[in-house]
Amino acid sequence: MRFQLILEADTPAIIGLNYQYPLSAAIYRIIQQADEVYANFLHNTGYTSGSKLFKLFTFSNLNTPFEIKGDRMICISNRVALFVCFHMPEAAAHFIKGIFMHQQITIADSRSKACFMIKEVQLLPLPKLDAASSIWFVPASPLVTGLKNNRGHYDYMSPLDQGYENNIRNNLVEKWNSIHPLSNEEKQALLEAIQIKTAYYATPPRHRLITLKQNTPGETKIRGYEKFKIHINAPAGMIELAMNAGLGIYNAMGMGCIQLLE
Repeated sequence: MRFQLILEADTPAIIGLNYQYPLSAAIYRIIQQADEVYANFLHNTGYTSGSKLFKLFTFSNLNTPFEIKGDRMICISNRVALFVCFHMPEAAAHFIKGIFMHQQITIADSRSKACFMIKEVQLLPLPKLDAASSIWFVPASPLVTGLKNNRGHYDYMSPLDQGYENNIRNNLVEKWNSIHPLSNEEKQALLEAIQIKTAYYATPPRHRLITLKQNTPGETKIRGYEKFKIHINAPAGMIELAMNAGLGIYNAMGMGCIQLLE
């Protein structure tokens, strides 16, 4: 399920460009106040497929007019829109909507702090999906994927790289396997049933370097891509999963959130 949150600050906010980690932590705190078990599951456990772990949760970029000064995002408006997505039964929609309404979200780092109140929470309908659907999307936040090297670190991939689409498809099937365990034969059949295709605008996809846990011992730099189109031809349940949980990796840090191409 997908929600649009409208956040308001008393005055236009100043936010660090690497806001994804503190924003993720703020969302977890709100969930924990209402359901500590689910929050701990999301944060510490998640869903597993072999050695892979998935949270099946993501969120978008902050959507508001802004200017960039150094490493700060200077908001021009005091209103900000945000998509928050969970792969949960629709029956939980009322509960999720209730825990976010009128809550405070604080996005802070060592240099700035922005406090918002959640003024609106809207459940967004999924598109009408057939048994096998074919839909174009665009990233609503940087889409991150890559292959691990022999040092155990990711070599991040661009949508222009050979194997990019295959990597996205494999990750989506692993996410599905974490909630609907598959035999090797079923997994292979699903991989063959899914088609992923990327397309571009007049300019190449835009890359963003994001720092997670900035200025801490756990600091990590990741590279994601935006400003391109991605087509998914897959069973309806797989498309719903992609919309609810995101594509690629680092979804719970606000990466790989997608929205319909308009």
